[in-house]
Amino acid sequence: MSAATPGNFATVWAAASDGKTIKLVGDTTVPSSHVWDKSVTLFADKGSADANPLGDGAPLANCRFTRPMKLKFSPPLATGALSPANASISTVASGKTLTLRDGIKCVFEYWPSAGQTWAQYNLVLANGNATAKPLIVGADYTSGIVIDGIEVFHGYGPTFVPYDPAVKLPEFQSPAKFIINGDGSISESGTGFTGWGDPITTNYNTPFNGPLALGGYWGLVDIKNGYFHDIREFSKLIISSTSTVHIRDNWFERSIGDFVRAQIASGSGQFTGTFKFERNIVLDVIGNARDAGNPHSDATQLFVVTATAGNDANNPFKIIRPESNNNFYGITRKGSRAQLQTHFWQASDSHQNTDKALVDQGIVRNNVAIGLGYKMFYADACRDMYIRNNIGVVPTWWTPPGGANTCEIRVDRTYTTYAVSYSDSEALVANNIAEIITGNATLRADDNLTTGLQGSGISHATIFADPSDPGSGVFSPHALFEKFKPLPAHASKGPQFGSLRGLISHNGDFTGEQPQIGPLDQINVAGATVITSNMFVIHGGDLGDTLPFVCAAGLEWRTLEPSDRSTVITDWNSSNANVPVGKLMQFRMTSAAAGNAVIKTVSLGGATFDWRLDSVNAYSYPQIVMDPTTPDTFGPASSQTLAASAGTVGTLALMRFNMAGKPTANITLFGSSSGTPRVQVQILTTGQVRVSLAAVGTASAFARIESNFTGAVAGNGLCDGNDHDILVSWDTSQTDQALGRSLYVDGASSSSSGALWATGTVGYATALNAYRIGNVGGGGQDIKLGAFILRCTERVDITDGAKRALFAADYLRDGGLGPFSSRPAFLLTGTAGQAGGWNDATTGMNWGTGFKFKPISPSAAVDVTGSAWS
Repeated sequence: MSAATPGNFATVWAAASDGKTIKLVGDTTVPSSHVWDKSVTLFADKGSADANPLGDGAPLANCRFTRPMKLKFSPPLATGALSPANASISTVASGKTLTLRDGIKCVFEYWPSAGQTWAQYNLVLANGNATAKPLIVGADYTSGIVIDGIEVFHGYGPTFVPYDPAVKLPEFQSPAKFIINGDGSISESGTGFTGWGDPITTNYNTPFNGPLALGGYWGLVDIKNGYFHDIREFSKLIISSTSTVHIRDNWFERSIGDFVRAQIASGSGQFTGTFKFERNIVLDVIGNARDAGNPHSDATQLFVVTATAGNDANNPFKIIRPESNNNFYGITRKGSRAQLQTHFWQASDSHQNTDKALVDQGIVRNNVAIGLGYKMFYADACRDMYIRNNIGVVPTWWTPPGGANTCEIRVDRTYTTYAVSYSDSEALVANNIAEIITGNATLRADDNLTTGLQGSGISHATIFADPSDPGSGVFSPHALFEKFKPLPAHASKGPQFGSLRGLISHNGDFTGEQPQIGPLDQINVAGATVITSNMFVIHGGDLGDTLPFVCAAGLEWRTLEPSDRSTVITDWNSSNANVPVGKLMQFRMTSAAAGNAVIKTVSLGGATFDWRLDSVNAYSYPQIVMDPTTPDTFGPASSQTLAASAGTVGTLALMRFNMAGKPTANITLFGSSSGTPRVQVQILTTGQVRVSLAAVGTASAFARIESNFTGAVAGNGLCDGNDHDILVSWDTSQTDQALGRSLYVDGASSSSSGALWATGTVGYATALNAYRIGNVGGGGQDIKLGAFILRCTERVDITDGAKRALFAADYLRDGGLGPFSSRPAFLLTGTAGQAGGWNDATTGMNWGTGFKFKPISPSAAVDVTGSAWS
């Protein structure tokens, strides 16, 4: 086995000791149930490199090598199901670290004999669930595994022969249906489709019931320069609160399960270890058959599995600072069966228990995902996230099995399954391209682009270099990356690298990233009182970096450790200082006298941030209901105009909008009873909102803005029975629709989608008889509404969270300007019966500067909640 001391595995292993290096000079079999009870390094000759793995005409210094020497693993049983008593194929002992590097390929070479199935080689757990048997497991949280430059795959084939790279299984080649035959082989079928069943049963008798690479308990998992392919899944790791998991510079392709699945055992405290997934290439996943109705694979899945004291909504277990940086996810053929979700950072393993956790200050940077088939990024209970310079797109020419899912970025601070909500802080979501950016966390959404499903809202042709159909056959990762590079008009979005090679060769230094802190404005604070802000993370570089902070007069700050959110690093002071990236910060200042507000502006790394305290009552818009029977409508008695002159900009808001079901026909919420309205608002049968804009002298709209909101009721969009704040803005002088329109729902960009966009001037000054607001169109559903706001002479930057906050009732009540430079023309709100309210037939309703709206007999709004407006 080594040049100095050749021999078989047993002989050489017996002679080895901690710190020794063993070279493989031929294929070697690891005995059944072997214990790696010495910290040793195994290696072999490096092997031959793929000459052109990326498709850009050059080799890679890592990843795609064909390793010459096999380290073969065999199961401990010849027949029969596995059990916890014989769970391990091989085990790294407590306190030991196994290093595999340079030239080794790990293979599970076993084929079921007659009458046996692959399912017999799964480990059946005490709870009845099954998991694949790992090649290598860790004994406890002091075990370590280091992989540098090895290959791992599972030898298989339709005729039970070792893997042949020239023969791909049908399920890898196309979305054709396939049948798993009685002997375990796979064949295509035009009629049948079996096999997406539970893989622990014998009816899923395929080699994917073979083992995964790593399992068990680990203190150290350091994986780099590896080539991992044609496996069930790479790892199911159980890690402690201080474990290190660093997976970078690898090539993953073709897996039916999650590539990197990490389960955090929370018992010993918050997770303050390392979890990084960086500079990896992930291609052509298949999808986990156990995800019923939605077979997909996660590139990384991170969650907590063990209950701990105090693990509740007020004191959740925290997963602190997981990172995903500079990864590329893609497909290599139009017929790929890929079903990938890049990262699922989960508050709990909801399939197994009801533990509650929180992803704290997670970082997702410089990732490109083309042809996902499922979601781009999903954190279902998180705080202080930093998501920047990512691209997620499902090409129009590619249809994943079962149809395309939404390629979304979702950032939630609540965990709906268990009705858990955590204290909020502002998340930075900036410079991304995705189909939807959503979630109920407070987002600072800067310079993003939301395209709608497969470019249904903003055509890929206006965003990317060449998103055209590549035709049949195989295409390279480089070619895919080049097709979906943003055009110069969108060059600030997505990773700032000129090539795929540049993306995955980044040195890992993020010093100089966009600074971010998230103090949340507060309303209805006590007057003339010292108020303390929420805690928020200092983002903008790597751990160990510092950023210059410039304080404002009258404000104090301090920094704290994120692990316990109580240990003070620098106590309250008002000095300018360099503050540490990755730590918590907190502000305090004295609020203004009752009825007033105070704003302090600070800077971090040259970027400015405001913190506002309002010593006013926390008002809300009173909500009324308009029924469709009459229908309820309100408007002026004579012809009117929306503004004094035509223009190209505007801002519109529907506050506290609520419908409990999609309309059966399109509803016109705002429009005209005669003639083409220059601004029209409709609720579509899809449950989405549409704003249409028309020019002077035309009978149809030249531009439309539509939502693409995923609500609490599948398929109902905005009509899910919940209150929603909908903000829309436009500038029809912009040729690029991505720059010309914005739509936000509940603080998150909602894929301002719509098939129609052209430059033009909106005919605001065209007199119509007469504009109406109401429930018109026979949609059969009540509409609840708090306020309708329209200003045709100003476009508010609703991508700015601070500007969005100013649409709240507090800022427009009692003559307030809210987000506008002057009072809007239309602010329609109030209770049903108050003077100046919805049913005021004498003076009418409008708290703005424009014309009044009166009930069109026999219309009558009915109050839902709220008090009189002033």
